[in-house]
Amino acid sequence: MINEVVGIPHQAVGPQTLAATAGPVDPGGAGLLPGSREVLIEDPQRLVDQQQGKNPALGVPVGRDHSSGNTVRGLPGGVTRTYAGRPGEGAAVRLEQLRYLDTALRLGSVRRAAIELGVAQPSVSAQIRRLEEDLGVVLITRGAQGVRPTDAAEAILPHLRAALRAEDAMRQEAGAITGLRAGRVRLGSISAASHAVLPVIVRRFRSEYPSIHFQVTERGSTVISDDVATGEFDLGIVSRFLRGGSDRPGLRYIDLAHGRIVLCLPPGHRLAQRRSVEAADLAGEAMVVFHRGYLLRAAFDALAAEHAIDAVYYTDSAETAQRMVAAGVGLSLASTLAPNSGMQSLDGVHLALLDEEWAETRMSVVLRSDEQPSPAVRAFLRILQQESHGLQDRLPDPF
Repeated sequence: MINEVVGIPHQAVGPQTLAATAGPVDPGGAGLLPGSREVLIEDPQRLVDQQQGKNPALGVPVGRDHSSGNTVRGLPGGVTRTYAGRPGEGAAVRLEQLRYLDTALRLGSVRRAAIELGVAQPSVSAQIRRLEEDLGVVLITRGAQGVRPTDAAEAILPHLRAALRAEDAMRQEAGAITGLRAGRVRLGSISAASHAVLPVIVRRFRSEYPSIHFQVTERGSTVISDDVATGEFDLGIVSRFLRGGSDRPGLRYIDLAHGRIVLCLPPGHRLAQRRSVEAADLAGEAMVVFHRGYLLRAAFDALAAEHAIDAVYYTDSAETAQRMVAAGVGLSLASTLAPNSGMQSLDGVHLALLDEEWAETRMSVVLRSDEQPSPAVRAFLRILQQESHGLQDRLPDPF
């Protein structure tokens, strides 16, 4: 199969030969695709004259790719070659190549990837190109917004990141044989856990394992579960529906405490004297709503799917939601797992149980079910389970 290419002769290597870059053309304009390499054109003057438009009647210059023996033929604006390889039949993939690609895609920039990795930018670009050649597919596209993954890259990224996690776990396991002196723990956590359990746990873990790189990021439960599944986090602490409606396949859960979703009502509201409220009672009400990615947003969506409820204010903060309720902006949902859900004295905000079967919740640790946690993660889990013993009794009970 002959593929058009954009390679331009660039270096004379003898009276009858000329070096030229050859390979398949990217129809998107990004240049040469994997499989490109230098070839020798056996009649360079004919190619030069043809490219400069001096004598188009000279015909097609012929050359040979001396690394493969394939015949190549020149065309105006470049040369062509036979692309003999098939995807996936390249040289062995190196973990360094996978790490460079993952970092570039995560940061959206080869330059920023080089800075984070502590290597020269050309090295990152060269290793990504080599990976593309080895796999026989294009993995990144470059544009004004930086680098983006191609469809091929999206397909292999889960396997790529699993390989990098396996390599990291292998190194940690080897290091743990002589004592846990290296490793990392990347934790995603809901804000309720940050209030209820993490201050003591983080302080103790960092004291007992000072050489372990530890990082906590607060996000919503849905986002945390997604990021644990993709490997961005090693584990997470989330809230989830007891009935399993918010659970994600491929993850396993360790429960720490249980709670309920409750309704926050402003002073003087028609439902403020009720201990429990049914979803039908909320028809026509205005509500302060969390952004997508939070369990409380999933709860609101479940209510809004059945009844006409108007979302008037979006937030990521439980404190903001309570203050908007106190000001009469609208009603809001809260969780008894969050310490401030018991603040019934906050400007007269009243809490009522949401009388729905799915409103029961759990605070849980979430991990990937198909992987053995690293030694550092296992050490963190041990401390977490020790320090969270009796957590249920320490959480406020507004009812």
